Parts: sequence; C-alpha cells; structure tokens
Amino acid sequence: MSYEITTKESIKIKVTDEKTRKILDELIEQFRCLNRGDGIYSGELAFVRLTVNGQSVTEKYDWERKFGEKPIFTDDSDVMLLLNKSEITDFEILIEYCATLTCASYGYSFLGDLCNKSDKSALANLEYKVLEYYDYDNDHTACKLCNGELVTIEPNADITDITDVEEWFGYDFQLGFSSNDDFEEDTVKEISELMSGLKNKYNLYDEDFVFWEDAIFFHNSIVIAHSSPSELKKDIEKFYCFAKEHNLKLILDGVFTPSDDIPKFAYLYFELGENGVETVSARY
Repeated sequence: MSYEITTKESIKIKVTDEKTRKILDELIEQFRCLNRGDGIYSGELAFVRLTVNGQSVTEKYDWERKFGEKPIFTDDSDVMLLLNKSEITDFEILIEYCATLTCASYGYSFLGDLCNKSDKSALANLEYKVLEYYDYDNDHTACKLCNGELVTIEPNADITDITDVEEWFGYDFQLGFSSNDDFEEDTVKEISELMSGLKNKYNLYDEDFVFWEDAIFFHNSIVIAHSSPSELKKDIEKFYCFAKEHNLKLILDGVFTPSDDIPKFAYLYFELGENGVETVSARY
C-alpha cells in the first residue's frame, strides 16, 4: 500500500568519533536513496540546501524536479560533488519534497528508526527538526530532536508573532456543516451564500464544495497570505455562529504549513474552544 508524505527537514551533524560517523554515513546513504527515487512511486523535490564543511549549494525547483527513472542529481552535479567529499566533519541539509512511498522509509519515519538504533551519546551531535503531513489523514508531524529523543512541538506562538511566513498552505482544509436531518431548502440557500463568499474571497472552485443531503462543506487545499489567518478566522466564526443558530454541526478540519520558497518550520490550525474559534500555532 502506497501513501504520500510532504516533508520539510533540517538535519545538522558534527562528526566527532566513529559513532557519529556511522550516523552521518546513514544520513548520506538515505539522501542517495532519495536522489535515486528508491521506493518512491512518484514525487517532486522542491528545495535542497546542502552544506558540507562550511561549503554550501542551494537548489530551488518549485516542485518541478520529479523522482523517477533517473536520479535528480547526477554524479557531476554541484550537490553530489559536495556530498562526495572524502572527509566530511560538518554536514547540514535543509530539504523539502513530496513523495508517494511504496516500500521505503523517509522523513520522520526514517529519522525515528535511526535514533532508536544509534548510540544515545552520539545523538548529542545531531540536530533535527521535521514538519510533515500526509494524504491519508488530516494530521501532521512537527518534531525536533532533544537529548536524543524526538519531541513533538506543541503550540508555542501567537499567530501575530509569526511574521516571517509569506503564505500558508492548507493541504486538506474542510469547512462547512452537517445535520442529523436533511437540510431545509431555505437553509441550503443561506449556506450557499456563505460558501459563495468563501469561494470569491479565496479564489476557490465550484468542484471544491460538497453538497450532500446531510452535509455541505468545502474540502480541498487552500492558500492564504501572511496577513490572512485572522481573516479566515473571522470567516470561520461566521460559519460557527450560523451552525449555532440553525442547530447544525460545524465541520472544521485542516492544518496550515508555510509554502514559502525556503522551507520554514511552523504550523497553524483552527479549533473550537471555550471562547469560540481559536487559532493554534507554532514556530520552531
């Protein structure tokens, strides 16, 4: 069974002994597997910045480089020439890609396995953080390595304090209503007006809206600008108030992550709290 991951990773390691050298060797081999597309049915590379012993090379592809029949980077490319240096003591990589996996382990899954089998003292020389989401559910993974353990990043910032994200991308955002009974005709008209306002404001498409007898909702990806989370929250609050007035259940789901050219580690989502709609966010 295949599944799709979209991953941003930042990895840094300093080689101090044979134990850290072993971790580095596995990280490099993993990058070679990714480059060849081992265990990847399809996918795209968006960004990679490789730094070896202080020397860096950056490649931006805007999701245009495909994993497939041939390696993304050939042996004579700047990336592979840097990776093939004989004595690497400092290694850093910042990478973002999307991949449909068939039988391989990448991203958070690979790093978790590597940490479990590596010497804990050697992990003190490894820095790692990841932001990952999937096609099989609406969840995400936000973690960093602390004292040899992968730790989940809990909400830690007010959205107004996250000022360096240019755009937020919601991979699988859902907003609408469900009912225990069929909707009344007048209610459908009012919901259609709400949906029309959402469509026009965020440049959405008719096919993104689902109309069932007992549920009406938006369900697809959505992009909002840096200044727009507060605006989307206001729109969600309108839906929330409408649901309360008409005794409907609010459908609200989806996580937003940065879609900037250079990978950034942050997330936000909206949830219902004691005071209505709340914004939950983190930057790390």
